[in-house]
Amino acid sequence: MMRSARSTRTGEAPIYARITVSGQRAEFNINRNVAPENWNTAKGVSKGRSKRDIELNKYLESIRARISEIHAQLVKDEELINPVVLKNHYLGNIAGPRMLVETFNGVIAQYKEKLEMGDICLCTFLRWERCGKYLSEFLSKREGSPDIPIKKLTSGMIDDFEHFLRVTKENGNNAAVKYIRYLKKVTRIALANKWMDEDPFINKRYTRTQAKREALNEDELKRIMSLNLTELPSLEKVRDTFIFCCFTGLAFVDVSTLSKTQIVEDENGERWIKKPRQKTGEISSIPLLGIPAKILEKIQRPSDGGFKRHYAPGNLQSANERIPTGDSDSRQGEETSDDTHCAPYFRHGVTQKPRAYRVYLEDARSFRHSDHTDLRQDAR
Repeated sequence: MMRSARSTRTGEAPIYARITVSGQRAEFNINRNVAPENWNTAKGVSKGRSKRDIELNKYLESIRARISEIHAQLVKDEELINPVVLKNHYLGNIAGPRMLVETFNGVIAQYKEKLEMGDICLCTFLRWERCGKYLSEFLSKREGSPDIPIKKLTSGMIDDFEHFLRVTKENGNNAAVKYIRYLKKVTRIALANKWMDEDPFINKRYTRTQAKREALNEDELKRIMSLNLTELPSLEKVRDTFIFCCFTGLAFVDVSTLSKTQIVEDENGERWIKKPRQKTGEISSIPLLGIPAKILEKIQRPSDGGFKRHYAPGNLQSANERIPTGDSDSRQGEETSDDTHCAPYFRHGVTQKPRAYRVYLEDARSFRHSDHTDLRQDAR
Protein backbone atom coordinates (compact mmCIF):
# COMPACT_ATOMS: atom_id res chain seq x y z
CA MET A 1 0.00 0.00 0.00
CA MET A 2 1.09 3.59 -0.65
CA ARG A 3 0.72 6.50 1.75
CA SER A 4 0.55 9.70 -0.23
CA ALA A 5 0.08 11.77 2.93
CA ARG A 6 3.71 11.10 3.80
CA SER A 7 5.19 12.11 0.46
CA THR A 8 8.86 13.02 0.24
CA ARG A 9 10.28 16.32 -1.11
CA THR A 10 10.50 14.78 -4.58
CA GLY A 11 6.78 14.06 -4.51
CA GLU A 12 7.14 10.27 -4.11
CA ALA A 13 5.14 8.39 -1.47
CA PRO A 14 6.51 5.66 0.86
CA ILE A 15 5.27 2.08 0.40
CA TYR A 16 4.05 0.06 3.39
CA ALA A 17 3.38 -3.67 3.65
CA ARG A 18 0.11 -4.57 5.35
CA ILE A 19 -0.51 -8.05 6.82
CA THR A 20 -4.11 -9.00 7.64
CA VAL A 21 -5.15 -12.16 9.51
CA SER A 22 -8.72 -12.72 10.78
CA GLY A 23 -9.50 -9.02 10.81
CA GLN A 24 -6.26 -8.11 12.62
CA ARG A 25 -3.56 -6.21 10.76
CA ALA A 26 -0.01 -4.98 11.09
CA GLU A 27 2.01 -2.65 8.87
CA PHE A 28 5.66 -1.80 8.30
CA ASN A 29 7.63 0.44 5.98
CA ILE A 30 9.53 -1.46 3.28
CA ASN A 31 11.88 1.52 2.72
CA ARG A 32 10.84 2.03 -0.89
CA ASN A 33 9.10 5.01 -2.57
CA VAL A 34 6.94 5.35 -5.68
CA ALA A 35 5.42 8.18 -7.72
CA PRO A 36 1.69 8.38 -6.78
CA GLU A 37 0.60 8.44 -10.42
CA ASN A 38 2.42 5.15 -11.10
CA TRP A 39 0.88 3.20 -8.20
CA ASN A 40 -1.79 0.54 -8.87
CA THR A 41 -3.76 0.35 -5.63
CA ALA A 42 -5.77 -2.73 -6.61
CA LYS A 43 -2.77 -4.86 -7.53
CA GLY A 44 -0.28 -3.27 -5.12
CA VAL A 45 2.37 -2.74 -7.81
CA SER A 46 3.89 0.09 -9.82
CA LYS A 47 2.46 0.79 -13.27
CA GLY A 48 5.69 2.44 -14.41
CA ARG A 49 7.78 0.99 -17.24
CA SER A 50 11.16 2.24 -16.09
CA LYS A 51 13.92 -0.05 -14.87
CA ARG A 52 13.44 1.33 -11.36
CA ASP A 53 9.73 0.45 -11.37
CA ILE A 54 10.43 -3.07 -12.66
CA GLU A 55 12.97 -3.69 -9.85
CA LEU A 56 10.48 -2.31 -7.32
CA ASN A 57 7.81 -4.79 -8.44
CA LYS A 58 10.29 -7.67 -8.14
CA TYR A 59 11.13 -6.57 -4.59
CA LEU A 60 7.44 -6.36 -3.68
CA GLU A 61 6.91 -9.90 -4.99
CA SER A 62 9.86 -11.19 -2.91
CA ILE A 63 8.27 -9.69 0.23
CA ARG A 64 4.97 -11.47 -0.48
CA ALA A 65 6.79 -14.76 -1.10
CA ARG A 66 8.82 -14.46 2.12
CA ILE A 67 5.74 -13.73 4.24
CA SER A 68 3.99 -16.75 2.67
CA GLU A 69 6.98 -18.97 3.59
CA ILE A 70 6.91 -17.71 7.18
CA HIS A 71 3.18 -18.40 7.39
CA ALA A 72 3.60 -21.95 6.07
CA GLN A 73 6.40 -22.67 8.55
CA LEU A 74 4.35 -21.37 11.47
CA VAL A 75 1.45 -23.60 10.42
CA LYS A 76 3.80 -26.60 10.21
CA ASP A 77 5.24 -25.88 13.66
CA GLU A 78 1.75 -25.33 15.09
CA GLU A 79 2.79 -21.89 16.31
CA LEU A 80 0.54 -18.93 17.07
CA ILE A 81 -0.24 -17.00 13.87
CA ASN A 82 -1.24 -13.35 13.82
CA PRO A 83 -0.09 -10.24 11.90
CA VAL A 84 2.34 -9.15 14.60
CA VAL A 85 4.03 -12.57 14.67
CA LEU A 86 4.36 -12.61 10.88
CA LYS A 87 5.74 -9.08 10.91
CA ASN A 88 8.29 -9.84 13.63
CA HIS A 89 9.43 -12.99 11.84
CA TYR A 90 9.93 -11.07 8.62
CA LEU A 91 11.80 -8.22 10.29
CA GLY A 92 13.89 -10.62 12.38
CA ASN A 93 12.65 -9.19 15.67
CA ILE A 94 12.12 -12.57 17.31
CA ALA A 95 14.65 -14.60 19.25
CA GLY A 96 16.93 -16.81 17.19
CA PRO A 97 17.15 -20.58 17.56
CA ARG A 98 18.02 -21.97 20.96
CA MET A 99 21.74 -22.80 20.97
CA LEU A 100 23.25 -25.94 22.47
CA VAL A 101 26.19 -24.56 24.45
CA GLU A 102 24.11 -21.55 25.49
CA THR A 103 21.50 -23.90 26.93
CA PHE A 104 24.22 -26.00 28.59
CA ASN A 105 25.71 -22.88 30.19
CA GLY A 106 22.25 -21.98 31.47
CA VAL A 107 22.12 -25.30 33.31
CA ILE A 108 25.63 -24.65 34.66
CA ALA A 109 24.41 -21.30 36.02
CA GLN A 110 21.61 -23.13 37.85
CA TYR A 111 24.14 -25.53 39.36
CA LYS A 112 26.22 -22.58 40.51
CA GLU A 113 23.20 -21.28 42.40
CA LYS A 114 22.72 -24.73 43.93
CA LEU A 115 26.39 -24.69 44.96
CA GLU A 116 25.96 -21.31 46.66
CA MET A 117 22.92 -22.69 48.50
CA GLY A 118 24.90 -25.75 49.63
CA ASP A 119 22.72 -28.23 47.72
CA ILE A 120 25.67 -29.67 45.75
CA CYS A 121 29.40 -29.95 46.32
CA LEU A 122 32.08 -28.02 44.46
CA CYS A 123 33.35 -31.05 42.54
CA THR A 124 29.91 -31.58 40.95
CA PHE A 125 29.79 -27.98 39.76
CA LEU A 126 33.35 -28.18 38.40
CA ARG A 127 32.48 -31.33 36.43
CA TRP A 128 29.53 -29.56 34.81
CA GLU A 129 31.71 -26.57 34.00
CA ARG A 130 34.42 -28.80 32.52
CA CYS A 131 31.86 -30.67 30.42
CA GLY A 132 30.62 -27.37 28.98
CA LYS A 133 34.14 -26.45 27.94
CA TYR A 134 34.69 -29.87 26.37
CA LEU A 135 31.43 -29.55 24.43
CA SER A 136 32.35 -26.13 23.05
CA GLU A 137 35.82 -27.38 22.09
CA PHE A 138 34.31 -30.42 20.37
CA LEU A 139 31.87 -28.30 18.34
CA SER A 140 34.66 -25.96 17.28
CA LYS A 141 36.63 -28.94 16.04
CA ARG A 142 33.74 -30.73 14.32
CA GLU A 143 31.44 -27.93 13.17
CA GLY A 144 33.87 -25.02 12.96
CA SER A 145 31.80 -23.07 15.49
CA PRO A 146 31.79 -23.12 19.31
CA ASP A 147 27.98 -23.42 19.33
CA ILE A 148 25.15 -24.77 17.17
CA PRO A 149 21.34 -24.67 17.31
CA ILE A 150 20.25 -27.35 19.74
CA LYS A 151 17.85 -28.74 17.11
CA LYS A 152 20.87 -29.79 15.05
CA LEU A 153 22.19 -32.13 17.75
CA THR A 154 22.05 -35.62 16.24
CA SER A 155 22.69 -39.15 17.43
CA GLY A 156 25.84 -39.32 15.33
CA MET A 157 27.13 -36.10 16.86
CA ILE A 158 26.69 -37.58 20.34
CA ASP A 159 28.73 -40.63 19.28
CA ASP A 160 31.46 -38.32 17.99
CA PHE A 161 31.43 -36.38 21.26
CA GLU A 162 31.86 -39.61 23.22
CA HIS A 163 34.81 -40.52 20.97
CA PHE A 164 36.25 -37.02 21.54
CA LEU A 165 36.05 -37.49 25.31
CA ARG A 166 37.69 -40.91 25.25
CA VAL A 167 40.42 -40.23 22.69
CA THR A 168 41.18 -36.50 22.64
CA LYS A 169 40.55 -35.85 26.35
CA GLU A 170 41.70 -39.35 27.41
CA ASN A 171 38.72 -39.83 29.73
CA GLY A 172 38.05 -43.27 31.15
CA ASN A 173 34.72 -44.99 30.64
CA ASN A 174 33.08 -43.67 33.82
CA ALA A 175 34.15 -40.07 33.19
CA ALA A 176 32.99 -40.19 29.56
CA VAL A 177 29.64 -41.71 30.58
CA LYS A 178 29.15 -39.02 33.23
CA TYR A 179 29.75 -36.21 30.72
CA ILE A 180 27.43 -37.83 28.15
CA ARG A 181 24.73 -38.08 30.82
CA TYR A 182 25.17 -34.37 31.53
CA LEU A 183 24.50 -33.69 27.85
CA LYS A 184 21.49 -36.00 27.98
CA LYS A 185 20.05 -34.05 30.89
CA VAL A 186 20.34 -30.82 28.89
CA THR A 187 18.51 -32.41 25.95
CA ARG A 188 15.75 -33.52 28.34
CA ILE A 189 15.33 -29.89 29.38
CA ALA A 190 15.26 -28.83 25.72
CA LEU A 191 12.62 -31.43 24.88
CA ALA A 192 10.49 -30.38 27.85
CA ASN A 193 10.60 -26.77 26.62
CA LYS A 194 10.00 -27.81 22.97
CA TRP A 195 13.34 -26.43 21.86
CA MET A 196 14.00 -29.76 20.13
CA ASP A 197 11.75 -31.83 17.89
CA GLU A 198 13.40 -35.23 18.36
CA ASP A 199 15.34 -36.96 21.11
CA PRO A 200 18.88 -37.76 19.84
CA PHE A 201 19.41 -40.18 22.76
CA ILE A 202 16.72 -42.64 21.68
CA ASN A 203 18.01 -46.26 21.90
CA LYS A 204 21.29 -45.11 23.44
CA ARG A 205 22.50 -46.82 26.62
CA TYR A 206 25.61 -46.00 28.64
CA THR A 207 26.97 -48.22 31.41
CA ARG A 208 29.48 -47.29 34.07
CA THR A 209 32.29 -49.70 34.91
CA GLN A 210 32.28 -51.02 38.47
CA ALA A 211 35.41 -49.69 40.13
CA LYS A 212 37.61 -52.25 41.88
CA ARG A 213 38.92 -50.91 45.17
CA GLU A 214 42.04 -52.44 46.64
CA ALA A 215 42.84 -52.29 50.33
CA LEU A 216 46.24 -51.67 51.86
CA ASN A 217 47.65 -54.09 54.37
CA GLU A 218 49.51 -53.04 57.49
CA ASP A 219 52.98 -53.44 55.98
CA GLU A 220 52.12 -51.30 52.97
CA LEU A 221 50.74 -48.56 55.17
CA LYS A 222 53.84 -48.63 57.37
CA ARG A 223 56.03 -48.33 54.29
CA ILE A 224 54.21 -45.13 53.28
CA MET A 225 54.50 -43.78 56.82
CA SER A 226 58.22 -44.53 56.87
CA LEU A 227 59.05 -42.29 53.92
CA ASN A 228 61.37 -39.41 54.71
CA LEU A 229 59.69 -36.45 53.04
CA THR A 230 61.07 -33.59 55.11
CA GLU A 231 62.69 -32.13 52.00
CA LEU A 232 59.46 -32.46 50.02
CA PRO A 233 56.82 -30.62 52.07
CA SER A 234 54.13 -30.86 49.38
CA LEU A 235 54.47 -34.64 49.19
CA GLU A 236 54.57 -34.82 52.96
CA LYS A 237 51.25 -32.99 53.05
CA VAL A 238 49.75 -35.49 50.61
CA ARG A 239 51.11 -38.42 52.61
CA ASP A 240 49.70 -37.05 55.85
CA THR A 241 46.31 -36.56 54.21
CA PHE A 242 46.31 -40.14 52.98
CA ILE A 243 47.33 -41.52 56.39
CA PHE A 244 44.63 -39.44 58.06
CA CYS A 245 42.05 -40.92 55.66
CA CYS A 246 43.28 -44.42 56.48
CA PHE A 247 42.88 -44.03 60.23
CA THR A 248 39.59 -42.14 60.17
CA GLY A 249 37.84 -43.69 57.18
CA LEU A 250 36.96 -40.22 55.88
CA ALA A 251 36.93 -39.58 52.15
CA PHE A 252 39.17 -36.90 50.70
CA VAL A 253 36.32 -34.42 50.29
CA ASP A 254 35.36 -34.88 53.96
CA VAL A 255 38.93 -34.31 55.11
CA SER A 256 39.27 -31.24 52.90
CA THR A 257 36.28 -29.65 54.67
CA LEU A 258 37.16 -30.73 58.20
CA SER A 259 37.01 -27.83 60.65
CA LYS A 260 38.11 -27.41 64.25
CA THR A 261 34.52 -27.16 65.46
CA GLN A 262 33.88 -30.71 64.24
CA ILE A 263 36.38 -32.15 66.71
CA VAL A 264 34.69 -32.61 70.09
CA GLU A 265 35.63 -34.13 73.44
CA ASP A 266 33.37 -36.52 75.35
CA GLU A 267 32.91 -36.87 79.14
CA ASN A 268 35.83 -39.32 79.30
CA GLY A 269 38.23 -36.84 77.75
CA GLU A 270 38.45 -38.70 74.44
CA ARG A 271 38.28 -36.66 71.25
CA TRP A 272 35.94 -37.50 68.39
CA ILE A 273 35.39 -36.26 64.86
CA LYS A 274 31.71 -35.50 64.32
CA LYS A 275 30.88 -34.22 60.86
CA PRO A 276 28.32 -34.87 58.11
CA ARG A 277 29.56 -36.95 55.20
CA GLN A 278 29.59 -35.06 51.94
CA LYS A 279 28.06 -37.91 49.96
CA THR A 280 25.25 -38.98 52.27
CA GLY A 281 24.77 -36.07 54.67
CA GLU A 282 24.82 -38.48 57.63
CA ILE A 283 26.74 -37.53 60.75
CA SER A 284 29.82 -39.69 61.33
CA SER A 285 31.26 -40.17 64.83
CA ILE A 286 34.89 -41.23 64.56
CA PRO A 287 37.35 -41.53 67.48
CA LEU A 288 40.41 -39.35 67.01
CA LEU A 289 43.22 -41.84 67.71
CA GLY A 290 46.91 -41.22 68.23
CA ILE A 291 48.29 -40.98 64.71
CA PRO A 292 45.54 -38.83 63.16
CA ALA A 293 45.64 -36.66 66.30
CA LYS A 294 49.35 -36.08 65.72
CA ILE A 295 48.69 -35.12 62.13
CA LEU A 296 46.17 -32.51 63.27
CA GLU A 297 48.67 -31.14 65.80
CA LYS A 298 51.26 -31.01 63.06
CA ILE A 299 49.24 -28.84 60.70
CA GLN A 300 47.18 -26.82 63.18
CA ARG A 301 47.70 -23.06 63.16
CA PRO A 302 47.11 -21.30 66.51
CA SER A 303 45.31 -18.36 64.85
CA ASP A 304 43.18 -20.52 62.57
CA GLY A 305 39.62 -21.43 63.43
CA GLY A 306 39.81 -24.71 61.52
CA PHE A 307 41.97 -27.03 59.49
CA LYS A 308 40.52 -27.03 56.01
CA ARG A 309 42.71 -24.25 54.56
CA HIS A 310 45.91 -25.99 55.64
CA TYR A 311 45.00 -29.62 55.45
CA ALA A 312 43.96 -30.84 52.01
CA PRO A 313 46.51 -30.37 49.20
CA GLY A 314 44.74 -29.04 46.12
CA ASN A 315 42.18 -31.45 44.73
CA LEU A 316 41.60 -35.19 44.75
CA GLN A 317 43.14 -35.83 41.34
CA SER A 318 46.39 -34.01 42.07
CA ALA A 319 46.60 -35.62 45.50
CA ASN A 320 46.21 -39.15 44.11
CA GLU A 321 48.87 -38.48 41.49
CA ARG A 322 51.35 -37.45 44.16
CA ILE A 323 50.75 -40.10 46.84
CA PRO A 324 54.21 -41.50 47.61
CA THR A 325 54.99 -45.20 47.55
CA GLY A 326 58.16 -47.18 48.18
CA ASP A 327 60.61 -47.32 51.10
CA SER A 328 62.58 -44.57 52.77
CA ASP A 329 65.71 -45.20 50.72
CA SER A 330 64.02 -45.29 47.32
CA ARG A 331 60.98 -43.16 46.55
CA GLN A 332 60.42 -45.02 43.31
CA GLY A 333 59.43 -48.23 45.08
CA GLU A 334 56.86 -50.61 43.68
CA GLU A 335 53.93 -49.61 41.57
CA THR A 336 50.78 -49.86 43.66
CA SER A 337 47.24 -48.58 43.34
CA ASP A 338 47.49 -46.42 46.45
CA ASP A 339 45.11 -43.47 46.32
CA THR A 340 42.64 -41.77 48.62
CA HIS A 341 39.84 -43.98 47.33
CA CYS A 342 41.33 -47.06 48.94
CA ALA A 343 42.26 -45.23 52.14
CA PRO A 344 38.85 -45.68 53.85
CA TYR A 345 39.11 -49.46 53.48
CA PHE A 346 42.11 -49.68 55.81
CA ARG A 347 40.04 -48.52 58.75
CA HIS A 348 38.07 -51.76 58.44
CA GLY A 349 41.20 -53.88 58.39
CA VAL A 350 42.98 -55.19 55.31
CA THR A 351 39.98 -56.70 53.53
CA GLN A 352 38.17 -55.05 50.65
CA LYS A 353 34.71 -55.34 52.18
CA PRO A 354 33.97 -53.19 55.27
CA ARG A 355 33.46 -55.02 58.52
CA ALA A 356 31.84 -54.02 61.78
CA TYR A 357 32.67 -50.79 63.57
CA ARG A 358 34.26 -52.63 66.49
CA VAL A 359 36.79 -54.19 64.09
CA TYR A 360 37.74 -50.71 62.96
CA LEU A 361 38.59 -49.73 66.54
CA GLU A 362 40.63 -52.87 67.11
CA ASP A 363 42.55 -52.63 63.86
CA ALA A 364 43.29 -48.93 64.14
CA ARG A 365 44.38 -49.12 67.79
CA SER A 366 46.75 -51.98 66.98
CA PHE A 367 49.07 -49.30 65.62
CA ARG A 368 51.22 -48.41 68.63
CA HIS A 369 52.61 -44.92 68.62
CA SER A 370 55.02 -42.86 70.68
CA ASP A 371 54.80 -39.22 71.68
CA HIS A 372 57.01 -38.24 68.74
CA THR A 373 55.19 -36.29 66.01
CA ASP A 374 57.23 -37.85 63.21
CA LEU A 375 55.13 -40.48 61.48
CA ARG A 376 58.26 -42.49 60.73
CA GLN A 377 58.60 -43.22 64.42
CA ASP A 378 55.08 -44.65 64.50
CA ALA A 379 55.68 -46.89 61.52
CA ARG A 380 58.56 -48.78 63.12
